[in-house]
Amino acid sequence: MGRRRRLRGEERRESILRAARRVFAEHGFSGTTTRALAEASGVSEALLFQHFPSKEALYAAMLATITQERDVSPFRELMALEPSTATLARIVHAFYSSLIEKQDERAEDHKATLTRLMFRSMTEDGEFARSYLRQVPSHLAGKIARCIQAAIDAGEVVDTPIAPDLAGWLTHHLAIMLMLNHLATPPNLDYGMPRAALVRQAVLFALRGIGIKEKVIRRCYHPEEWVKPGR
Repeated sequence: MGRRRRLRGEERRESILRAARRVFAEHGFSGTTTRALAEASGVSEALLFQHFPSKEALYAAMLATITQERDVSPFRELMALEPSTATLARIVHAFYSSLIEKQDERAEDHKATLTRLMFRSMTEDGEFARSYLRQVPSHLAGKIARCIQAAIDAGEVVDTPIAPDLAGWLTHHLAIMLMLNHLATPPNLDYGMPRAALVRQAVLFALRGIGIKEKVIRRCYHPEEWVKPGR
């Protein structure tokens, strides 16, 4: 009996956390009230406080769950590859495709909510943005940086003053801004091409910006060969 009650409490807590994401994403931390959080969660403020003693505690718990649950499985195999220019092309394409091309509705909703939380945080205290960037994208940006260094060591990069670590983050930021543009329906800016074509153009832009030699790009970048059957 006690176990059953505990499960109900855990489910209620998770429900509150899911609702909190939407409210904080829409109104930001400062503009969100505990009353709004309770209403979105379908509970009373008293019950809300039983699970979270304050708005700050709920915000911190929401931040923790997002950084812990982020599913990196689509990139797990690619992240395990040895750093190289070929790996760089595969990872950048997979990352850009995952953010820019249409996905299922649930993934799109999660992506939009997370992005709005990020930008709300950046305009306020930055706590959520700093924590998320340290724990999740930094892993991807670090892999990109190691691939860039491998490309430099292999003589596949033109003379460029861009440090690999910085280039890794700039490559990441380009994808985020393109995704932000596509949160609205229709997109805020029409690039005049399908999303799949935009992904390819963005990847080529990133690889050239990094300094990968043109002949190496032609050798390594073949997204048409990476499309899974049935897609």
